[in-house]
Amino acid sequence: MNFENLLYYTKDPKNISILPLRIQSLNFLINKKNILKNINIDFIDNSISVIMGPNGSGKTILLKIINGLLKPSSGEIIYKDSDLKFNQRIFQSFVFQKPVIFRSSVKENLKFIFTLKKSNYRLSLKNYLEIVGLESLINSPARKLSLGEQQRLSVIRAFANEPSFILFDEPTANLDPHSTLVIENLILAAKKFGIKIIFVTHDIFQAKRLADEIIFMDKGEIIEISKAKNFFDKPSSSQAQKYISGEILN
Repeated sequence: MNFENLLYYTKDPKNISILPLRIQSLNFLINKKNILKNINIDFIDNSISVIMGPNGSGKTILLKIINGLLKPSSGEIIYKDSDLKFNQRIFQSFVFQKPVIFRSSVKENLKFIFTLKKSNYRLSLKNYLEIVGLESLINSPARKLSLGEQQRLSVIRAFANEPSFILFDEPTANLDPHSTLVIENLILAAKKFGIKIIFVTHDIFQAKRLADEIIFMDKGEIIEISKAKNFFDKPSSSQAQKYISGEILN
């Protein structure tokens, strides 16, 4: 079974959409140092938004604030015209660069989401694991999996949450090519079914494969937001031009 079939047999994410997601005048300070400065972004549709920028530009912190793991020092995050609340937050998922795996079997790692959501799933746990090629490892200790297998488990667990949108923080960094391909294919398929993807990567080639739009950050600020083709063909800022050419280190 492929992922598109899986989505067809589960709930339509568009029915639980909490878009548009708006970030307004957001600032984040640590020890009086401004880490994020006047961030303004509107996520209004199910396109794939890729956030890029040098190390230290604030990309991961921005994702954590969107998710609710961190609170902004000032500004607002508005989900479908209301503030962040738990019953809205459960309709999003976060996939970290380092897989977050529970000390249990592969089956129990995924079963946790079924219990949390209390949804009427029409597919089995094994169906989900088939999507990422882990069905034969269903009873294996999850922490005994390879790094690529662990991340595939993390990603399919995020999708099993039936989210309106998913935040990805460099999920394929240091992964094998097969695991990278599986994850990218899941992301592209999910977009067709109304799942919003917000994706951080340093990999320019990956961004070209996935992105509909690029949000380019530097030193805690949004430098430019543009369609992916326009960004890579002719970036409007000197910082982005230097980043693409390799003059600014990732």
